Amino acid sequence: MSSYIESLDRKEIIKKAKQRMNHFSDLYRLLCVGISVPGISYGGISVAGGSSVSHSKKILYEIEKKDERYAEIEEVLLAMERLDPCESEILFLKHIMMKNINQISNMIGKSKSPTYEVLNDAYFRIAVVLNLK
Repeated sequence: MSSYIESLDRKEIIKKAKQRMNHFSDLYRLLCVGISVPGISYGGISVAGGSSVSHSKKILYEIEKKDERYAEIEEVLLAMERLDPCESEILFLKHIMMKNINQISNMIGKSKSPTYEVLNDAYFRIAVVLNLK
């Protein structure tokens, strides 16, 4: 009987994890800036006077979508906490700090090849934690 981990297609799982982490990275960068909707500042919510009903619906929709995106970000961040500290650090540097593999290698004091291996292991493990199939 094979284990759950052995039954997974490692290359396919890593590919899906990279896609998910790139999506996470995009969302993270977008939400750091905030939602740009005319007539509202989502940080201190100040709605311009005389907003139309359709404009208000648009604002509510954007706030709702933002909450869904926050949930996606939170899910990935919580999954990263469950990884080995070295794996979490590499994913953090790659997808939050937007460092390339050479910069990451220099920062953690490893050559490029072992860093790349740890990164792939991190992708695989986060895929398992996030239940990506």
